[in-house]
Amino acid sequence: MAAKQTDHICIKDNTIQNISRKTAELEARADYKDKRIDEMNHNMELMNNKLDQVLNSFNDLKLESKGDDANLELRLKTIETKLETQEETTRENHNRLTLILSVVAVGLTIVTILINVYFNLMH
Repeated sequence: MAAKQTDHICIKDNTIQNISRKTAELEARADYKDKRIDEMNHNMELMNNKLDQVLNSFNDLKLESKGDDANLELRLKTIETKLETQEETTRENHNRLTLILSVVAVGLTIVTILINVYFNLMH
């Protein structure tokens, strides 16, 4: 009977050793996976921070773009106003020149007629 007890003890010892070894392996794997999960969480936090920075930069750029758009619109309105003023001035100058030329032409015509009448009366 001593041999049977020894066999049972050996089988139980082997089983316990196998279970202990498998438990140690599982603990090692669990520790490794926990470490990887922690690293992934850390990387996710870094990625979230970087995404927040990109989003903030984008929002800043968008606000700056709106300000630049407003400045460009003001400049465009100023240029349009100057162009309209120049066109109006050009029209007025053209009308004034046309009037002056008309008056001079009428005046020269009157002078020519008077000279012709004068010379016709003298002859």
